[in-house]
Amino acid sequence: MFSRKTLLFALCAALGMFGWNMISAQETVMLQIPTEHEDYYTTLWVVDAKPYLWIRAETPTRSWLEPLRDNPDVYLWRGDERHHYHAVIWENRGSEGHAYVDALFREKYGWFDWARSQLRSTPTTLIRLEPISG
Repeated sequence: MFSRKTLLFALCAALGMFGWNMISAQETVMLQIPTEHEDYYTTLWVVDAKPYLWIRAETPTRSWLEPLRDNPDVYLWRGDERHHYHAVIWENRGSEGHAYVDALFREKYGWFDWARSQLRSTPTTLIRLEPISG
């Protein structure tokens, strides 16, 4: 009735849809980096480590990192709320602090964060978001 290829394709499609729904259920935030000429936007995962929030660039060559270095006062959209932060790019790769923040991501995002770490050979770039009052 159905070929093995068709059944395999259907199974992969179903697993793909299940995986996409699981990823979509995880919290993501929108980072807005205002610049003189245009604003940069990117969607990221976030973790809380009071009083800071942490986000990550998956690679040190992400296109939005250079504008962030030049303009560290950013906005983070979490749900319908916009918050103002000062971004500090954390260059202490391999430190206990980096491992701690990575563990927070792993705890919150679980298997998806583990899979991300298996697909990337370059270390992530951590960014600490310090709240700006006002």
